[in-house]
Amino acid sequence: MDRATDSLWLADGSLPNFDSLGADLECDVLVVGAGIAGLSIAYALCKESKSVIVVDDGSLGGGETERTTAHVTAVLDKRYAELEKWHGDENTRLVAAALRESIDRISQIIIEEKIECNFERKDAFLFMGTNGDRDVLDVEMEAMQRVGFSNVEFLAQVPLPAANPGPCLRIPNQAQFHVLRYLRGVVKAIQNMGGRIFCDTHVNAVKDGKIAEALTDSGHSIKARHVVIATNSPVSNLVAIHTKQAAYRSYVIGAQIDDGSVIDGMFWDTANPYHYLRTEEIYGKRYLLVGGEDRKTGQDEDYSQHFQALEEWTEALMPDIGPVEFRWSGQVYEPVDGIAYIGHDPGHRENIYVATGFSGVGMTQGTLAGTIIADLIMNRKNIYSDVFKPTRKTVGTVETYLKENVNTAAQYADHLKPADMQEADIAPGEGAIVQRGTEKMAVYRDDYGQLHRMSAVCPHMAALVRWNPVEGSWDCPAHGSRFDALGGVLDGPANCDLKSCPLTLDDEQTEMPRDLAIGPDDAVQAV
Repeated sequence: MDRATDSLWLADGSLPNFDSLGADLECDVLVVGAGIAGLSIAYALCKESKSVIVVDDGSLGGGETERTTAHVTAVLDKRYAELEKWHGDENTRLVAAALRESIDRISQIIIEEKIECNFERKDAFLFMGTNGDRDVLDVEMEAMQRVGFSNVEFLAQVPLPAANPGPCLRIPNQAQFHVLRYLRGVVKAIQNMGGRIFCDTHVNAVKDGKIAEALTDSGHSIKARHVVIATNSPVSNLVAIHTKQAAYRSYVIGAQIDDGSVIDGMFWDTANPYHYLRTEEIYGKRYLLVGGEDRKTGQDEDYSQHFQALEEWTEALMPDIGPVEFRWSGQVYEPVDGIAYIGHDPGHRENIYVATGFSGVGMTQGTLAGTIIADLIMNRKNIYSDVFKPTRKTVGTVETYLKENVNTAAQYADHLKPADMQEADIAPGEGAIVQRGTEKMAVYRDDYGQLHRMSAVCPHMAALVRWNPVEGSWDCPAHGSRFDALGGVLDGPANCDLKSCPLTLDDEQTEMPRDLAIGPDDAVQAV
């Protein structure tokens, strides 16, 4: 994934590389995706003495895991007061307990595997954003206490060097770490337990069966008793999950700060869009990581404004901060009811599983996926599996569901809009949608002036992609699929490249290709 913006984690702590799949193989469990979720699942199943294979179509952790800010927390994007309304008191208590246990699980793995990854327990603080309402904090503190955060407390002033620090909630016993160093230790443990890992191996289909079979672009296959799809956005179904979660880009900057800075902990504000921050040491330098300004993928008018907004917000908080050295964004999937989807993949046999919808809390929910899916495969009772199951129906989220899907449907109007510009007007290093007869083409001009033409139709569900000048990518505004400048798929749910897709829009060619991992017994729902 050669992207225009790199995260701070890539400055050091790189993960080992592995060869691509070169032969047909068999195993107990195949895990597709080698980020925090996929590797946590593989680790848990190797501990159960299962034969495990992990494949990724890029490098280890090279998707969204390397683009996180690595807050290891039980505090979700959605407030616990909201979760109580949607899931009920008991299920919300289970959600909170599951996430707290996931922090402990990470700590336990670090100790057992002797991993050096800057893991630290930290207090977390929820503070009032601009024009915030203190009542939000009061209501949330009461809800958090009800669901088991017994030590949460109200503070009159947030411990930040703000000109007018307002009140906050202090949530103790959260954590942070260097995510790639952590995964390096997990990968070593997986190998020591006999797990096999393959990079640059793209799974283009999963065939259902008592023994499932994953087919790859190289022509090789892997047969497995169980298959887990852990690809951030699942590539194993067209509709079942994608109508229940929405893709957002979350933006991050990193700037060096003085060692004497009083900032200690993890922080979130109540603004909309909200902001979050923490510190991290790399090569003896201390950096402040500030994120937020989330926007729906592919639906921006000015992508660069979000980094500028983060810089301005940070400078108002800390006028003496050093120059910004890192700028990046990551893709998060927001489920309509606030918690991840972990369990059996809808529309497939019982031996196909999925882990997705981690919102902005992938470190703990990805780790939780390892616990839940391992128990499902081992036929053990897991008290959290029903709460997080992908087929759940949550009372009270219909309005959010309809709002998100109306927004998605509106993006298909791009088919009727005029093209962005003429090919001759595209500058080097830029892309645009160009009309060519009755077709819309995604056209990119490289730094040497060469034009590259692709279909502008996303292969997932036929919305038109849009050019993202900051990341140098084509982003789908409907369900969040992303492609590099030359059309190579970066993020699902699309599972093939733009350049390999048909260039016309007649009935026959807009049928979904079978290599989108739809099993033979799947029922495709209408949006």
